[in-house]
Amino acid sequence: MKNIIENFYFGNINPQASAVGNNAENKKALQRLTRLEKQLTETIDESCKNDFFHFVKTMDEAMSESNLDSFIVGFRLGARLTYDTFCGNEFPELTG
Repeated sequence: MKNIIENFYFGNINPQASAVGNNAENKKALQRLTRLEKQLTETIDESCKNDFFHFVKTMDEAMSESNLDSFIVGFRLGARLTYDTFCGNEFPELTG
């Protein structure tokens, strides 16, 4: 049996697969976005549509970078917590 690091390396673990998407609130929000996008694109001219689609693409790129940064920060924080749990030498005072 492979360990978690090997599974992660070979792509058998995908943290984003279950991060979003199965959430009922997220599904509703995505449905609203789809409906609103359709309404908007049906009511604006071609020039505005091009501007809108360029805006959406740029926003997607920015959000992807932000999500990557959040993943890296979270991963590092988890590693630090794990390290401190097993290797830290400070213990809280027990009172009671």
